[in-house]
Amino acid sequence: MRAQVKLEVSKRTTRKKKVNKLRREDIIPGVIFGKGFEPLPVQVQYKDFELLYKKIHGTSMFDLNVEGESMKALVHSLQRDKLNHRIRHIDFHKVDLKEKVSVEVPLVLVGQCALEDDGVGVVSQQAMTLHVKCLPKDIPAEIEVDRALIQTKEGVIHVSDIKLPKGVALASESEKERILAAFMVARAAEAKYEEAAPQEGSTEPAE
Repeated sequence: MRAQVKLEVSKRTTRKKKVNKLRREDIIPGVIFGKGFEPLPVQVQYKDFELLYKKIHGTSMFDLNVEGESMKALVHSLQRDKLNHRIRHIDFHKVDLKEKVSVEVPLVLVGQCALEDDGVGVVSQQAMTLHVKCLPKDIPAEIEVDRALIQTKEGVIHVSDIKLPKGVALASESEKERILAAFMVARAAEAKYEEAAPQEGSTEPAE
């Protein structure tokens, strides 16, 4: 089970347009919601949250301390400022440890591709995250995509080609054919192949 990250939050009484005053004081307004749970407006110190969120990449579970009451929650979404990208609002999803949740997990390329080693080109990552479903305790920090699965210049890696961690399933079966990585031939190698290929209409020289 991944380590839970403790975060101190406070109940929030400031609402609507007045929350801008909180933001000027480096406080992020937010809300905790969940199944059978009355949405609870909260607030958290900007630096406290930002530091922890950068470390966990958004996939770890927070152990929220709401004025003495402990709640397990995931970050459902963040609202950021369009100009400076500062966090303006947080939606926390209160979870039941016995119920599965849907989360976006980062994808990371691993392993080696023989074509890359030969200088033919590179394996290009086409998707950064994968939407999966699992129990909170089984949420992976990342999901690996093995470059070795690509063996030809036209090779691609679909979701159906990778092995998901134990206890983790796709959030939707329609994701199976999604392309996660593809091979990109280097320009120099591509030119070399074109030169080596016989030209249309060409004939072999007579002996």
